Amino acid sequence: DLARLHRLDVASLSAPELSKQPWNRPALLADISYWQKFYQEIVEEPILPLDLAFAWLRENVDQGLQSPAVVHGDHGYHNLMAENGKLTVVLDWEHVHVGSAVEDLCDVRTQVEQAGSFENFIDLYVSYGGQRPTADALEFYDIYRLAKKAGVFAAGIRHFNTGVTDHLPMVNFSYGLHGAFLKMLTRKLDGMTAKAVSAG
Repeated sequence: DLARLHRLDVASLSAPELSKQPWNRPALLADISYWQKFYQEIVEEPILPLDLAFAWLRENVDQGLQSPAVVHGDHGYHNLMAENGKLTVVLDWEHVHVGSAVEDLCDVRTQVEQAGSFENFIDLYVSYGGQRPTADALEFYDIYRLAKKAGVFAAGIRHFNTGVTDHLPMVNFSYGLHGAFLKMLTRKLDGMTAKAVSAG
């Protein structure tokens, strides 16, 4: 379903909110700033790995600029319904936007790797007409995904701690995933720093 979604011609869509949505360097920089401000305005204090990640994204924004595609924005097993082994419905389209198809691919990466090889998944995606992502694009959207989601879950924790919500399942979910995403992000940033030092 992702390959079919990403093959759509954005400019010819009958939905003007998508067909006329800009996709360029300023648009991606605006997205990066939006997700950083989203978490900062709620958490009200910096989280160093997140701010380092958002700074890296801005400095390397050109790695995230691929051909425009319709991006689901929250793809994964949690938003799929199937019957008799066949996909029937993709749910939760509230984050749909024009962007890079690689964003969706990186969103599903963790779930795919729990079941098998991400490389095999990409091969299958390409066989259905998707465009093979570059290593630079995957690196960019891995950082983007981890920073965005760690920030969202940090905001969820803050909402619970300040009494905005008393939804225990939500805060339990947020605590677990915030820690996991922050740990993955820190590990990835450390690896990139070590690589840059050795190359320099």
